[in-house]
Amino acid sequence: MKFYTSLGIVLRISYELFIRRIYLTGISGFVYAYLTNPSEWSMLDDLCGLGQTMRIVPVSIHNNESGKLIHSSHDDER
Repeated sequence: MKFYTSLGIVLRISYELFIRRIYLTGISGFVYAYLTNPSEWSMLDDLCGLGQTMRIVPVSIHNNESGKLIHSSHDDER
């Protein structure tokens, strides 16, 4: 039969609570990531909307790479 001191009991309980918090934090993170994860179609819609917004911005504001990409996509549509 083991006899625990009050300090040993407190340390054991605090350790178990610490481990539970770690598990709950991980599970909560996975649940949040699953619930906020966009579907493929909503992501593509967002990207199309951002592309339309970039086409409205004047060319003088774009950097060289984005300007090349925008003009190459205009050439593909013609």
